[in-house]
Amino acid sequence: MNFWPRSTLLLYLSPMALGLGGACSTSETSSAQAAQSQELVVHRGDFQTSIRLSGVLRAADSASISSPQGAWGVSIRWMADDGAEVKKGDKVLEIDNSAIVSTLDNYKEALLAARNDLLQQRNDSTINIAEKEQALEQADYSLRKAKLDASVPKDAYPRRVYEDMQLALDRATREHTAADKALQTEKRIAALALEQKELALGKAERNIEGELAKLDDYVLEAPRDGILVAAENWQEGRSFRVGDKSWPGQVILEIPNLAVMNVEAELSDVDDGRVHIDMPAQCVLDAYPDLSFPAKIRSISPVAQSPAQDSLRRAFEVVLELESTDQERMRPGMSVQVEVVDPVEPGVLLVPRAALRFDSKEIFAELEDGREQAISIGRCSAQECLLLDGLTEGTRLSDRSAR
Repeated sequence: MNFWPRSTLLLYLSPMALGLGGACSTSETSSAQAAQSQELVVHRGDFQTSIRLSGVLRAADSASISSPQGAWGVSIRWMADDGAEVKKGDKVLEIDNSAIVSTLDNYKEALLAARNDLLQQRNDSTINIAEKEQALEQADYSLRKAKLDASVPKDAYPRRVYEDMQLALDRATREHTAADKALQTEKRIAALALEQKELALGKAERNIEGELAKLDDYVLEAPRDGILVAAENWQEGRSFRVGDKSWPGQVILEIPNLAVMNVEAELSDVDDGRVHIDMPAQCVLDAYPDLSFPAKIRSISPVAQSPAQDSLRRAFEVVLELESTDQERMRPGMSVQVEVVDPVEPGVLLVPRAALRFDSKEIFAELEDGREQAISIGRCSAQECLLLDGLTEGTRLSDRSAR
C-alpha cells in the first residue's frame, strides 16, 4: 500500500480547505443578506388600500318593452333574439293571445245574440203598438157613434132609452181614454225595451273592439333603433325567453342607450364606510379582462339589503358611472369586477401583518425577542397595517408566518 507524505498531503488539502471555507463564507453571507431583507420593522411609508366589488353593467337610459295590461300569467309566444339590432317599428315581442281569441269568439256570439234580440224586440214592439193602435181606433169609432146617439134631443126618445145612450157615451169615453193610455204606455215600454237592447248591442260591439285592440297590444314593436336586450326574469333568475310567463307592466325587453353605462355593484355590510361618493374606481369586464374602464361612485344605498329572503348576507348597492364606454363590446347584464382605490396616505407608521396575531378582542405584535405587545391598528392591506398605537418607529419584530 502507498502512503502520501504528510507534507504533500497538507499541500494537497490546503486548497480544498480554502475552497470549502470560501463556500461556507459565501453561504453565510447570502443567508445574512436574506435574513436582513426579511426583517420586520415598524417603519414609515406611503399607505394605500383598495377594495374589490362585483357588479353588473346597466344602461343609464333605456327604452322598455313591457307586457301589456291585462296579460296576467300569459306566456311569451315569440321574441326577437337577445342582442339583435332592430329598427324603430320592427316587431320584437308577441304575447300569447289565445285567451283573447277565445274571449273574442264568445263576444262575437254575444254580439250576434244581441242583434237578434234587438230585431226581435223591434218586431214585438211593432206588433204590440199596432194592436194598441187598432184598439184605439175601435174605441174612437165607438166614441163617435156614442156621441152621435147621445146628441139627439132628450124628448126624442123615451127617458130610459135616452139615459142608456148617455151611459153608452160615458162608457165609450172611458174606453177611448184607456185605449189611448194603453197605446202611449206600450210606446214607452217599447222605447225602453229597444233602448236596453241597443245598449246591450253597443256593449257587445265595444267588447269586441276592446279585444281587437288587445290583439294589437299583444304584438309589440321597437320604440327606437338600437340593440335589443332581454330583461331579467326575477322568477327564473335569468333573462326572459320564449315560453316564460309575463305579468302586466313587466319589462320583457330593453333597448339601452349604450353611450351612457353604469355599474351596479354590491358592498358587503362588513365593509360599511370603506367607500364614499366620487371615489375613483377601475372596472374590468369579466368577458374582456384586458380592458379597464375608469369610473366614479355616484350613489350608495343608505340601507344594506339581503339578496334573498332567507339569506343572512346583506349588502349596500353601489352605483358607479363609467367615464367611457365601448358600445361594440358592452351589453347590459355583463358581470364586472370593480376595484375602488383609497387615496394615498403619505408618511404614516406601518406594521407588517406577518408579525401580528389577531385575537378576538386585541391585536398583538410579536417583538424580535419573542415577547408580545398589544397594539392598535387601522386599515390593512395584504402586507401591512396602519399603526395607531403601541409601538414606535424602528421596533424590530418577529415573523409569525415563518413558523
